Amino acid sequence: MCGVSGRHTGAMEIRCDIRTAFTATKKYANRRLLVFCTVVSACFPVRAQKIFDPQKLHEIRIYTSAADRDTWFSLLQEYYDAALAGQPHRFIPVTAVMDGDSVPDVGLRFKGRYSNYGFPGKKKPFRLDFNEFRQSGSFQGLKKVNLHNQAGDPSFLREYMSYALFAHLGVAAPRASFCRLYVNDAYWGCYGVVEEPDKTFLKNRFGNKSGNLFECIKDTDLEWRGNDGTLYPEMELKTDPRPDAWNRLLAFVELFNHSSGYDYHQRLSALFDIESYLDILAVDVLINNWDSYYDNGRNFFIYDDPVYGKLRWIPWDYNLSFWATDPYVIPRDGSATGYKPLIFSLRNHPYLRRHYLENYCRVIEYRLNSFPFEERAEQAYGLIREAVEADTMKFYSNGVFHRNRTESVTVNMLRNHVPTDVTLPGVVALYRKRRNDLRKMLFVEGADCSEVPETDNVLHSMVFPNPTDRFFTVYLEETDIPSVRLDIRVFDAGGRTVLHETKTADAGGTTCDAGTCAPGMYVVEVRAGALKNRHKLIIRN
Repeated sequence: MCGVSGRHTGAMEIRCDIRTAFTATKKYANRRLLVFCTVVSACFPVRAQKIFDPQKLHEIRIYTSAADRDTWFSLLQEYYDAALAGQPHRFIPVTAVMDGDSVPDVGLRFKGRYSNYGFPGKKKPFRLDFNEFRQSGSFQGLKKVNLHNQAGDPSFLREYMSYALFAHLGVAAPRASFCRLYVNDAYWGCYGVVEEPDKTFLKNRFGNKSGNLFECIKDTDLEWRGNDGTLYPEMELKTDPRPDAWNRLLAFVELFNHSSGYDYHQRLSALFDIESYLDILAVDVLINNWDSYYDNGRNFFIYDDPVYGKLRWIPWDYNLSFWATDPYVIPRDGSATGYKPLIFSLRNHPYLRRHYLENYCRVIEYRLNSFPFEERAEQAYGLIREAVEADTMKFYSNGVFHRNRTESVTVNMLRNHVPTDVTLPGVVALYRKRRNDLRKMLFVEGADCSEVPETDNVLHSMVFPNPTDRFFTVYLEETDIPSVRLDIRVFDAGGRTVLHETKTADAGGTTCDAGTCAPGMYVVEVRAGALKNRHKLIIRN
């Protein structure tokens, strides 16, 4: 994705998704770079909620009612345990003072799973819901805010830096900042303030909020089980149910579980924003985010965007990133095929595999070159240092906090319900190491990053059937232009033109008649503007 990450401009923050516009104009309109708003590539204002300002250590104070002053924690624990047992989430009413702005009648509850029950103590993750007890309640346009307790992260940087990478690449992901949290004026610790993927998020990122939003709430491979949403209890519909709510998601799951055929990429791209997902997968692999779809099968949302007409993947929950797992560039899991079904379909399709690998080269060689990762990590560390040192409820010592930005540390945490010593790499050191390691993996897979250009200037075409008796089809992998004018020439072994046709490739393909050509070996040259590709073709009869 070619994206413009947000910067504050008055009361608005501008984010643009120009991938489709850039690709189309680069390839088919004399390489003019245009940025414009359409139904498939939207520039839209994202409200610059000050609570997500990453350059400020925010202050959030929560005040319970007098009646709940001594029981609020046990009451939230009771409600949390009931929710784990399948009951609806319940909140207690509180007043939240957000950077000095008092907001009454806010809902407060515990959230999370492993970050909650896997880490004993009172530093629990919280959700603030400004709309729970007040109709149309909000704060800076937000309905909800998450307060994350940095469970499993002695550096306090893992989630924050992960979302910063996504923002730089133009991926629609939550925003994050830091705060000092107080409850009834008692210091509760340094927390991450993380945006909730809800209707407000959808409106800000995609310009609409009327589509269906699904959350992965349990581990899933997204394997095909049938054309009924009830067969996928691990995917929860977060928005209003409609009779057709599951249609596009089920079509998507069925397609990549039964992927085959020359036009799989075209069919997948008609349902799914594949370009954005390739960026998300690249980041997940880069930062060893094993607690995501490619390995554990969790921590993502999928939005069925009714304006774009495709599904959009939204990344979520990065406190367990930057671990010492070191996945391969095409990440494996422990299943029979060795891969999650969606990853397996990308790996086995020649064009998508090559496109993923070359896009990965562009991510680590060009697009992240301008991202000051070490500087951002150092700035965040300096911002929160005193707040973390004063945090007596945190799960690890000040010593490991200070070291884990740059050095490996060993800490103890529950793994499979057993206290276990876990060595966690330094965040900055792992980022540097993984970029170098991935260059080598990409080279082994046939993608030499030193030879991959910053922009893709090759026409991705194929010719089939090959060999052929008479007719052959020229097929384009490009999905951003519905039809394009092709110049097709067939050369014999002596370099003479034996067939020349100018044709329009509708829906990705066009068929040519080689009936006048004698049996033998030929070269088919396909041109679209300044882009071209060549293929060997065998004619048998």
